[in-house]
Amino acid sequence: MWQALVFALAVLSGVGAHAFGHFVTAHRHGVDAWFPYFIPQLGLSGTNGAYVKLQWPIDDRRALVRIFAAGPIAGCLVSALIMFTGMALSTTIARPGGNNMLQLGDSLLTLAAQRIMFPGLPENEVVLAHPLLIAGTVGLNFSFWHLLPVGRFDGGRVVYGLFGRKRALAVSWVTIAGLTVLSIFFPVWLGFAAFGALTLFRLNRQHPTDRHTQPLDAGTIVLACTLLAILALTFVPVPARLNPYQPELNDGPARVDV
Repeated sequence: MWQALVFALAVLSGVGAHAFGHFVTAHRHGVDAWFPYFIPQLGLSGTNGAYVKLQWPIDDRRALVRIFAAGPIAGCLVSALIMFTGMALSTTIARPGGNNMLQLGDSLLTLAAQRIMFPGLPENEVVLAHPLLIAGTVGLNFSFWHLLPVGRFDGGRVVYGLFGRKRALAVSWVTIAGLTVLSIFFPVWLGFAAFGALTLFRLNRQHPTDRHTQPLDAGTIVLACTLLAILALTFVPVPARLNPYQPELNDGPARVDV
């Protein structure tokens, strides 16, 4: 129960930091924002994230970029700290034989953490993930998914603020096509492609065509580049694989490794 509580609080910390990044930045720029609330889910993370309702449309172009950049940056920073802490608390075990295991996919960031915490890990060993490591990975994946440059995702909002509606729509459809191709390797990407396509409907009210007369300052461009770096560092082509070391499933207890 103690480990479950630690895991739950860590997940809520990463997801909550993401939501409060939007909330605090919106108020700093004079945009009405309602207090975030968590959306429950029956699954590994226990939540579909936290929702922050904003007053639309947002006339200030720079405010729009900063509000939707702040969430992923805050969430990624907190989740990365949790992930590194969990990696330090994890242990190594011999590569499994007959047990079922869930193998978490690696991003450049999680690979770097593993190389730092477990240098020279033998081929016949794997890292048995501490609950904090799993929670941090969940938070990083959450921020990554919101950074996808599609429709109402945070990344889509930022692209709209940077380049306008027409180019944002083009980037959205290109991204949806790329996610569809990725679904060949991991089917969950098809769900994100479909959900992203749904967010494009009735987008005109929030993304009008006449809101791009303000020049972008250097700070806003730096934030956009930071998001691009986070997107590259946290990209995981295959987020998880069940039983990667055994072709046959059995009835043994499931374990998680990275």
